[in-house]
Amino acid sequence: MLAGAAKGRSWLAWHTAVLGRVEKMPTFAEFTGVRPKIKKQTPAEMRSVFAAMREAAH
Repeated sequence: MLAGAAKGRSWLAWHTAVLGRVEKMPTFAEFTGVRPKIKKQTPAEMRSVFAAMREAAH
């Protein structure tokens, strides 16, 4: 188990160092190879978000 944790920390350290040196930052999908799943909002969810935004503005 410790070997796995150490491997994870070394992966993180290496990628953190490399990302600081690249000219163009890759997108999350390019970096991880995982495409995010986008869920479309329902009309009711959109109305709820707009109502919250309207409430916050006043």
